[in-house]
Amino acid sequence: MTPRDERDAALASYAQALELFRSVGDRLGEANVLKAIGDVQQFRKDNDAALASYAQALELFRSVGDRLGEANVQLAFGSIRRGERNLGEARKHFDLAIKAYCDIGDGYSQARVLYRLGDCFADEEKWQDAIQSYRQAEHIWKSIGLDELVAQILSPRIEQAQKHLGG
Repeated sequence: MTPRDERDAALASYAQALELFRSVGDRLGEANVLKAIGDVQQFRKDNDAALASYAQALELFRSVGDRLGEANVQLAFGSIRRGERNLGEARKHFDLAIKAYCDIGDGYSQARVLYRLGDCFADEEKWQDAIQSYRQAEHIWKSIGLDELVAQILSPRIEQAQKHLGG
């Protein structure tokens, strides 16, 4: 089975799940499935469809008060916008995601968003801002014992940004 076939099969399964959650009135289940559908659409590079699915999911997450769901959707919006090189919009969504992750105390995810913000700054060659975001992420991940992620993800980014600054 090719990756495209697997994604098509996933969408078909999610469509069935979506109908089931709607039929029983489970808005949180519906929101989670819409987020998953958006993820598959994003993998398929069908950004318009992904954005539409994420928008529906966000509305449902907000209606049931699920801040984690909201944060995850904002992160997905930011990722799409960054991929489209719409960095201002990406940062806006990343900022909303960080706030929500902070509100619920999810440090791991705060750091994930911070390094993506750093990537946006690096895309714009704003190296000092990139380093600041990466360092914030580094501090959080080290504080929760994720030194390996720091070494794998953040250290190379920090090193690259510092090279661009001449240091």
